Amino acid sequence: MKSTTNGDRIARNALELFCAKGFKGTSVRMIAERSCVSVGNLYNHATGKEELFDRLFAERFPGAHIERIFSEIRPDAALSEVVESVLGNMLRYAEADPYFFQLVMVDLNEFGGEHLRRYGEPYDRPLPEIVSALPEGSGLAGAVGSLRSDIGGGEFTRFFLWLFFAVGFTAAMRRATNDETGDDGTFRTVLKVVQRGVAEAGEGKRRDAT
Repeated sequence: MKSTTNGDRIARNALELFCAKGFKGTSVRMIAERSCVSVGNLYNHATGKEELFDRLFAERFPGAHIERIFSEIRPDAALSEVVESVLGNMLRYAEADPYFFQLVMVDLNEFGGEHLRRYGEPYDRPLPEIVSALPEGSGLAGAVGSLRSDIGGGEFTRFFLWLFFAVGFTAAMRRATNDETGDDGTFRTVLKVVQRGVAEAGEGKRRDAT
């Protein structure tokens, strides 16, 4: 069994604290105390919490996440089915490594997406190019509609993360305030925002099933 080093504990606890309390809400002392090391010992492993956050983000950034988000979508699907598949892929991805999405949200909220831009730059290709490179990508592009070429992978990621956060919060609030079951309108909201956000004007409605 592999023993856990001080560096491993510091990294793990920094990750959990950043995700739970945010970057500003986490201090070096908090990380050190939770890791059962002195502040001086922590500085033997990193110059500060900025380096720790940057290192954690770099280690967990998957790079080709856009391709995974668009994977296994039927080329003949309607736009509503595409959106449902994309959201499902994101949920499965978030469940597989929830810390990545949490770190991205901290980065967006507190750094304005600085780390996402830096590490996503090599993968930040225009959306039509990303989709076309996938298996059966040309058919998928037709299903989604005419994707805007001025939106790249990084912008798409930020767009969907904010959308995820907004509609998820809205849905939770609706469930908390009434006992209605069934579709609370959240999916229709997602579909509408996606059409307006990533499809060329007018094209997204072509295969809308709503």
